[in-house]
Amino acid sequence: DKPLVGAFAGAAATAPYYLATVLALTPLTFLAGPVVQFFQPKAIAQIAAQALSPALVRKFLFGILASAFLPGLALWFAAPAVTALWLHGGGEHALVASYVRILVVGTSLGAIGYLPNVLLVARQQYRFLATASSGLTIAVLALTAWAASGGDVRTVCYVYATYHVAAAVVQWVRALTLDPELRAALSPVTPAALGASLGTVGGGLLIHRFL
Repeated sequence: DKPLVGAFAGAAATAPYYLATVLALTPLTFLAGPVVQFFQPKAIAQIAAQALSPALVRKFLFGILASAFLPGLALWFAAPAVTALWLHGGGEHALVASYVRILVVGTSLGAIGYLPNVLLVARQQYRFLATASSGLTIAVLALTAWAASGGDVRTVCYVYATYHVAAAVVQWVRALTLDPELRAALSPVTPAALGASLGTVGGGLLIHRFL
């Protein structure tokens, strides 16, 4: 996406977008990533033994919520201060912060996709994952080129955020409908995932409205 933004919108527009994506992905890279690495081998081993524990799935989800949703909401709230400190008060820190607030919503909500992704990999659903990823990527690149050609980097941020959410939803639905074992493990935590997602968005809106 960044080469497309640079090609259509110019290098000056690419720099704030690049900085915003780096910052928005920080909670996933340093917090959610290790959580996934901890639970992934356990989930794969249980699926291989046809003994996937709903308790493990629940702990996996709550680990994602704690390591992605809460830090993401905190970053959303603190984005202006964090970018001002990070960029030493540079003239573009406010623009970067506005991009971060769009992107971090998508990356945080999209983090729930780690759970069904691990389950689908364990079920060797490689063709589905490749097809879904390719289709979403093509759509994102096309929309990115369209938005960047008009110099609208903010819309590019919305496109990228939507991509993360869409990928999570597609994988969750696939895992939920693939077979009885995955459905039995995912069904009990689906309301929690949906509630946490809506709560995160609602929390961000309330913070924006009253603070």
